[in-house]
Amino acid sequence: MAYADPHLAFYAFALFAMLLGDAVAGVMVGSAVFAAATAVAVYLLFRYIFKSELPAIAASVVSAVSAERIGLVTNVMKNSLGILFVVGVVFFLQRCLDPSKRTRSNFLGAIGFFLLTMMTHVLDQGIALLFVGCYLVAGLFLAERKRLLVAYGSIFLSAVAGTVAGFLLLPWYFGDFAKGLAFVGDLAGSSTSASSAGASGRVGIGPPPVRILDRWRASRRP
Repeated sequence: MAYADPHLAFYAFALFAMLLGDAVAGVMVGSAVFAAATAVAVYLLFRYIFKSELPAIAASVVSAVSAERIGLVTNVMKNSLGILFVVGVVFFLQRCLDPSKRTRSNFLGAIGFFLLTMMTHVLDQGIALLFVGCYLVAGLFLAERKRLLVAYGSIFLSAVAGTVAGFLLLPWYFGDFAKGLAFVGDLAGSSTSASSAGASGRVGIGPPPVRILDRWRASRRP
């Protein structure tokens, strides 16, 4: 597919389109299925956390009917699939808090769902990485601090390594990651420009580091 951003969601929508014989219907039904699956995932997550049906049902209903969720399904359809993967990441991160469930399968579950967010959209990937970072920081203040830091640190490093490896090996596939780097570079450039102008009265900055990555992407393009 000639598209510079991760397109796992497009393949999923294409599958529904082939099954239904109509592209528009495939996208609409696919979005609805992903939204329903996310509501189920939220239910399972909150039932695991609270060990009760009521908060799980309430969280599931709120996630399904919230204005943000409806807007996500109707306007940003790639993220309707990505949010499902984000919930999967959080579910396995939460399970790792329990010493009896701190197993390889749960580690791989968290990493696997993170990789799925990476192949869906950079926003979902960023949110998932933020959750991993939050659990890593929370481990500093919980019992079994050392084991939690090892567990969440391993997941965090695996997520970062997967992100870097994916971008370097398949730069044409992760175009939206480059956009995120460009945005950060613009922010850093604006800050540097402001400080430079205040010090010397002139605005002048060097090329942002993201240009190096742009050259790498261009050299790796098939």
